[in-house]
Amino acid sequence: MQIARRWFRLASPLLLTLLLTGAGGGGTALGQDLAALEEVAAETAALRELPPVAALDPVFLTREEAEVAIEALLREEWDEDGIAAAIRSAATLGLVPAEINLLQLNIDLLGESAGGYYDPETGNLVVIQDGSFGALEAYVLSHEVTHVLQAEHLGLDELIDGMDDLTDDEILARVALYEGDASLTSILYVASKPVLALQLGAQLAAGGDLETAVFDTAPPVISLGLVFPYLTGTTFVQSLYEDGGWAAVDAAYASPPTSTEQILHTDKYLAGEEPVDVALPEAAATLGAGWEEIDDNRMGEFQIAVLLADLDPGAGLNDLMGTIELPDAASAAAAGWDGDRYQLWTDGEDAEAFVWASVWESDAEAEEFFLAFRAYEEARHDAGFTSERPDDLTLELDGGVARLALAGDTVSYVRAPTADQANQILDELMSDHLEKAA
Repeated sequence: MQIARRWFRLASPLLLTLLLTGAGGGGTALGQDLAALEEVAAETAALRELPPVAALDPVFLTREEAEVAIEALLREEWDEDGIAAAIRSAATLGLVPAEINLLQLNIDLLGESAGGYYDPETGNLVVIQDGSFGALEAYVLSHEVTHVLQAEHLGLDELIDGMDDLTDDEILARVALYEGDASLTSILYVASKPVLALQLGAQLAAGGDLETAVFDTAPPVISLGLVFPYLTGTTFVQSLYEDGGWAAVDAAYASPPTSTEQILHTDKYLAGEEPVDVALPEAAATLGAGWEEIDDNRMGEFQIAVLLADLDPGAGLNDLMGTIELPDAASAAAAGWDGDRYQLWTDGEDAEAFVWASVWESDAEAEEFFLAFRAYEEARHDAGFTSERPDDLTLELDGGVARLALAGDTVSYVRAPTADQANQILDELMSDHLEKAA
């Protein structure tokens, strides 16, 4: 599910801190003396084992001012047509409501939760501060300073610029690298200062409960997609750090992870296990004149797990442990992922055709996903698939037909306005698999 790509650049670790430990209010006054801020930056750089930032010129905004600035940044970057197509694809799979206003949801989520941000395009480092500069703001500053260090020494700008032609799964993996890096650094920074850690705990505890109404009502693919880079990304980077120190983390910027599978399973990243490049047949020949492809993307292991989990809004996040927790069956069914690709076609009006093929690490893994996805589809449509064979299924829907098929290590799913169209596209998918297997 594509969301505003710049959202990932802007979101701060404050959201996670507040969700996990409670809200912050005013803290121990440290002031905004530049020398004190430069001390945080210098100590962060030393801890991260990188040369200090060339110049520190943070911008302090009130939450109200930050909300205005963030909204302007999001609107500037928003790709209306691309997002509209992504919403239609996600709605086809039941991940979001078709009528969702994703731009406003982005604006509201960040307005509710952001504690600071670094914008690589301008070099602005922003800390959101409504009261005095306390331990919480020092923690956020350390996180954002790490982004400046990444930009100055590790090629963060190039890493982000290179996202334009990537799938959402690849983007989420890259973001997990640099946000996991910044999150781990700020955690270690606080841990290295017992007094600051105590002040941070007291500051958070004194603030009461954070208002998380937007987060708690957002579709899980959005809310969990937001926290994935910070939570699971931190675990990924910590694994690299424990294995080879900061040098191993630095090396990942030259060879960034290419899938959420690699983030979820660090051993697969270290082993260089790359996703299978899945090809889809040209659906236009089957659908006829007037049809065009409007979306072409990849789900990846993480989003497939969220799909199969079929969670209510607000679920899936363990506040106490700071982890994303999905049902074991959903995680297990997604864990054998080896690659996928989907496309959405439209006749220019309301008619749609959705084509999705996924490849799994073994025939058994493919069957596990096939059965899990069948159960998910039947539950959300409150209808059962029919079939003459257990590996080739048909589901009659209002306004269309869905086909689901299993062939060896490949699972194919097609939705089209008519049975003939769905059958023809599925036949082409199956033929491609048979040719590959041969």
